[in-house]
Amino acid sequence: MREDITLLMPVLNGQAHLWAQLQSLARQSHLPTRLIVSDDGSEDDSLEILHRFARMAPFHVTVQRGPGRGYAQNIHCLLRAAPKGIIGFCDQDDVWLPDRIAQGRHALERLAHPALHVTGRIVTDPGLRRRKQLAHHPRPGFANALVQNIAPANATMLSSRATELVRLALPPADLMPPFPDWWIYALTTGAAGAVLCQDGASVLYRQHGANTLGAAHGTAARLRRLRYLLGGRYGMWLRAQTQALWRARDLLDPEAQALLQRFSVGLYQGGWHPEALGIRRQSRAQQAALCTAARLRLL
Repeated sequence: MREDITLLMPVLNGQAHLWAQLQSLARQSHLPTRLIVSDDGSEDDSLEILHRFARMAPFHVTVQRGPGRGYAQNIHCLLRAAPKGIIGFCDQDDVWLPDRIAQGRHALERLAHPALHVTGRIVTDPGLRRRKQLAHHPRPGFANALVQNIAPANATMLSSRATELVRLALPPADLMPPFPDWWIYALTTGAAGAVLCQDGASVLYRQHGANTLGAAHGTAARLRRLRYLLGGRYGMWLRAQTQALWRARDLLDPEAQALLQRFSVGLYQGGWHPEALGIRRQSRAQQAALCTAARLRLL
């Protein structure tokens, strides 16, 4: 018997590109069991588009009202609403290629341990032109997840066991860290789960002026992240992430618990060295920036 597959979509003023994404979900070679949408207070025609799609969709569609308190709490609301089974996140402005769900299901179905399936993404302009595939990160793990997210929500599906883990660990809504997908990556790897990275791409990642963070490529993106690092925003994200993980530490394996404790002490007391703890980002340049920021107490 095949497992249910639930897609979760946060929406806010998404009318410009929402219909194209919904159509791409309806064209999947393996359809989801259901789509749950949480609209966080759209003031455009997003709700009308969603209800129109719900009437003709080849799967069940639920449209609920979000909390109106930002992206992270909207995701929290969706996770609370998700039933058992495989879940996948989809952004309102992307387009999924036809085999996205089938590939995730094939990788995750009937796994006995928590696992994430992370597909490749092709970055496009608002008109889905000028395509560039984002590079994959070959070294997932908890020591990486403490300081970097390589499982972005719009590219990630969770196994049934990972869904159970997330539901058990879910913090109160007001303590949800700013990037729930990053927290899910850290939680899963900390609980000895797997991250299955797909070589090919199955998501068109549309870039426009309203992206929450944007693709991590190009000179502008690198400068933006350097500004976050030097300005203290990245350190704020790390502390929020660490606090949420600490609340769920009993669900982590002993090695991850010990590393989380050492990392937390270093983060709050300062003077810590990432490489001494085995903590790493994916590239040498990123690692050098992290080590410099830690040494200068910018985190």
